[in-house]
Amino acid sequence: MDNNTETALLHRDEAHLIHPLHSPKGHVGGKVWVGGKGAFLIDANGDRFIDGLSGLWNNTA
Repeated sequence: MDNNTETALLHRDEAHLIHPLHSPKGHVGGKVWVGGKGAFLIDANGDRFIDGLSGLWNNTA
């Protein structure tokens, strides 16, 4: 995915989607995720990130 496509997707996201779990100020400079494998997410630049919070959504304390 080229940078123009990623930028266009981020602008569409900001203009049309509501993110009830996030502050709009904290959502500036978001990521476009294009894949994942195991505990890793892959962004549009090919960088890998550990999805460390995903398990917390399933945790019942």
